[in-house]
Amino acid sequence: MTQTAEEQAAQPVQPADIVIVGGGPVGCWTALQIKKRNPAARITVYERKEVYERDHVLSIGKASFLQWSKNSDDNAGFLKSIFNAQATCSIASGLHAGGTKPAIDLGALPASKFSYWRNLPKVLDIRTIDFERILKEECEKSGVNFVYKKIETPEEIMDLHPECACFIAADGANSKMRGALWGADSVWKRDIYPSLDFKYASEGQPGYLRVNTYDKLGHVYAENIGLEKDGKSDINLRIIVSKAEYDAIPAATFKKPLTVTPDSPFWAGNGPSRLYGRTLKQDFYDLQDLRREYAKERPTDAPVTMTKIYLSQYCAKKFAKTVERNGQKKSWFLVGDAAMGMPFYRSVNSGLILGSQLGYLLTSRLVAEAAKTAVYNYYTRPCRILREFARVAKTEARIMLYKNIFRPVFFKISQTPAAPLVRKPLDFALKHLKYGKTS
Repeated sequence: MTQTAEEQAAQPVQPADIVIVGGGPVGCWTALQIKKRNPAARITVYERKEVYERDHVLSIGKASFLQWSKNSDDNAGFLKSIFNAQATCSIASGLHAGGTKPAIDLGALPASKFSYWRNLPKVLDIRTIDFERILKEECEKSGVNFVYKKIETPEEIMDLHPECACFIAADGANSKMRGALWGADSVWKRDIYPSLDFKYASEGQPGYLRVNTYDKLGHVYAENIGLEKDGKSDINLRIIVSKAEYDAIPAATFKKPLTVTPDSPFWAGNGPSRLYGRTLKQDFYDLQDLRREYAKERPTDAPVTMTKIYLSQYCAKKFAKTVERNGQKKSWFLVGDAAMGMPFYRSVNSGLILGSQLGYLLTSRLVAEAAKTAVYNYYTRPCRILREFARVAKTEARIMLYKNIFRPVFFKISQTPAAPLVRKPLDFALKHLKYGKTS
């Protein structure tokens, strides 16, 4: 049941067994996992905004939906709703060649994880706002109560629900609950490398750029291509830059991005690179030209915006804590970005898996209630961190190996008569690539 802020203020607070602060995708997924394992659980989700504002694209591996998750008879329809809301082109589906997005028919599949695993696409690309909407609808069908209210402190929510002994913080990377419970020094963080995100719109449905650019551009990039909606598609190009290039750009955040034009003054702060002899400005506009030529892109007249993002990974030093409030013990658990954040499109994936693990733990009869915070801290946390950090290290090593070793070698060879010996096999490999976004 969903309550508006006005309705909630006029009604008494509903009793809850579990309270979740943060109603984004991971908060909703966690609530759903608990509810599917224990339908009788009374769950209330507090979210500060009635309309979810973020509309960027998430890349979610199908394994993230299945690991530790509850498998039930209605999962076929639920997964069908999610996977048929794809927001970007699937390389395996041939959309880069002008195909159409196939519908995912899961209705006739038996309720088994093996069937889902075999038939679902390897990676789902979906708009955050669509993913959150589908999850919220499923939560409401399951009886999860939503209240739209901004929660400032753990004490506030514990006083609103004195009957509740279990609280979950899913309030994002800058979690107020985590900061209040563990203090300012509650997170370990490691910066990886800086990047710039360029966002704009294109007419129709462009695809991914399937052209080698080691001899055309001086920067490595990644692309996210939105599925056509109202005749337009959202384009997101992430360009990996040096720290000097990053520092030369003025502040540009998600809420306050920079508008990009050929005459923007920030371009002047970045000169040509030593190896490639190209500027950041040249690479961005040449990348757009390549996309026009090879990916059927037709940019609209809407402005291009840019956001600075320093890719990093972080994790909370503790994932759970027991506190005392008014003589009662209350357990707090972190999930999603409040617990850990990973680059390379892994944050939402790790959040979903951690939400499923937490749902399993909280509904398990094998673990005593008093021991669940310890299990979450000393078993779930190190296992999840080890798995995710290993994934990030592997991806980072691949990107750095290509960026700093293979790409410069390919570029130097491209300037010699031996260029065809490199270009032909690389073009063949790129043509037959089933899934990938980086070049």
